[in-house]
Amino acid sequence: MSLRAFHLFFILVSSALCAFLVIWGIYDFRLSGGALGPSLGAVGVAGLVLLTRYFRWFRQKVLKIWPLAVPALGMVLGSESVAQACAVCVGDPNSPLTKGALTGVAVLLSIVVVVLTLIVLVARSWIKRAHSLAQDF
Repeated sequence: MSLRAFHLFFILVSSALCAFLVIWGIYDFRLSGGALGPSLGAVGVAGLVLLTRYFRWFRQKVLKIWPLAVPALGMVLGSESVAQACAVCVGDPNSPLTKGALTGVAVLLSIVVVVLTLIVLVARSWIKRAHSLAQDF
């Protein structure tokens, strides 16, 4: 997947999350009648509007740059010095580049695991809170 395609995919996923936020805000407002629901809905709508504009801008920018980028990419990849593989690509396990890449992957993986764990803990606390609020009514 190219960087351009990933960027467009990430914008679409973010837009879907903003739409979910709007739906969640409406549901929360119907359920509790509090101010949190409209606030969530407003943030979701603002995110959708901004992401839609950004998606259109980015797509137009890519269409303007793309005809220029293809020949430039061909020249870069065609040069002999760029086409040589580094130690990470070749897979030398004793190379400092390979060790650094593996350390970077481990650090990023640990950050992702911590963030996902925190998301699960927050969701669990929200579920407990919702159950206790439902019992109060």
